Parts: sequence; structure tokens; C-alpha cells
Amino acid sequence: MKNLLLNMSCMEELVEKFTYDEEIEEWVVGIKKVISNGKPTDLFKISGNNGSRSRVKVNFWGLLAKQYSVKIQDRTIISFRLARTSVPSIRFNNPNDIVHSVELTVGASTIVTVHEIKFEKSVIDMTQIKTVKIEDINTADGLCYIEGYLKDSFSKATAFGGSYGNGVLVEDEHKISLRLTEFDKAKVKFVVGNHLRILGSPLVHPELVTEISIRHLSDITKTEAEEKNARELRRSGLKTPKRKHDGEGEMGSAAKQSPFDN
Repeated sequence: MKNLLLNMSCMEELVEKFTYDEEIEEWVVGIKKVISNGKPTDLFKISGNNGSRSRVKVNFWGLLAKQYSVKIQDRTIISFRLARTSVPSIRFNNPNDIVHSVELTVGASTIVTVHEIKFEKSVIDMTQIKTVKIEDINTADGLCYIEGYLKDSFSKATAFGGSYGNGVLVEDEHKISLRLTEFDKAKVKFVVGNHLRILGSPLVHPELVTEISIRHLSDITKTEAEEKNARELRRSGLKTPKRKHDGEGEMGSAAKQSPFDN
């Protein structure tokens, strides 16, 4: 894969291709320490896209992590030249994510340009977002509301080198897993039995059951519905939503072409 060098005209063309579902996302806020060669090392990692259906992971290590973690925020547009490409470890690559098979690592010789222009998400008319039953979640297209009782409270889950908040919502006999990106256990006050209204996007996996992706804690609200106790919820949520038939999933539609798609 060739290193990317985008001029302003190319950037503007790419920005025009972005849609809400293809925004630059999954940024890691701040940096964290990881063990490399037996020593703790700073790591700043991001995922971004250039208007394609897939994303690419970019890693900044050591001093570069400290330097760029304060410069790069959500919706930042970046150009890379002379970044090193490599195949990531399988244990850090979720096979259900639409992520390119190679990742970029920024080194001392890499030319990184952080552009002043930012990607602006299209304005969403919140009044047009529909409320979908959990059993019908696979019919939802993009953002939607779901409602139900919290059967399993939010707890930290780790997978493929990242972490998120995980819980379970039930509505009568159906259940769905909740995947909260912005997770801080101390800030989550919802408990088992709360009736919640959630704004999120379905994560439809080809082989696994569908989950709901929730970007922010503020996208979850407690309703005025009467609460239930764990005993009352014991027999609720014994079924998961039916998956779409082959060919009807997210990847069934025509994908946009980009350097990452080749």
C-alpha cells in the first residue's frame, strides 16, 4: 500500500464523500502506557477513513504519542507521508470491524500534516430518528432509538486492544448487547431494572448477534416507566434478534472506492 499524500483539493473531494456513518471515529482520548520490549511505552492510536467503507489504524509511539495526542482530535483531517505499513496482530484486530488489513505506524521520518480544515458531520434531524423494537433491530438503518429494561448492568469489557462498556437491554422476550464507547464506570448510574431509552446504531455482524453501538453516555436516558427487579427480569430476554439473510447486511450495498479498498 502506498503512503498517503493528500493535497488540499484531494482532501476537499474526500471530505465531500464522508457521510455520518463513515465519519472519522474511534479516536482514543489521550495516551496510555503499554509494555514494549519489557518497558512501559506511551501509545496513541487512532482509526480514521478517507471516505471509504473501511478504516485504517494509525499508531504513534513514545515521544510521537505525546506530541500528536494533543494535536489530533475527533474530525481532524491528517496527511501521512513515509509512514510504515505493517500487518497488525490478529489479537488486536476485531474481524467484525471494517478495518483495513494493514496499519500505519508513524516514525521519526514520517511527515505528518494536521490540516486546519475539519470534517463536519451532516446535521441530523433528531425528530426523524425512529424508535425500533429490539426484535426488529436488524431492520434499522443507521441511528435509531430502542427502549427496554437493563438486565445486565454496564461493566468494562476489553477486546482487540481496546475497552468499552458492556451491558444487556431486554424488551419482553428479546435482548440485545449494549456497547458504550465513552465508558467511565464511576459516571454510569444506571442499575438493573431501570427502563432506558437509548440512541445508538446497530452493529450487524455476519456471524454474530447484533449489538447496539452507543457513542456517549448522554445518549442513554432513564424513562418514567416502572422499574423491575432482577427476579422479574429473569425470564425476559431469552431470544436475540434474527439476523438478516445473506446479502442483506451492511456490506451488501455498493461500497465506495478508495486506496484502502484495493
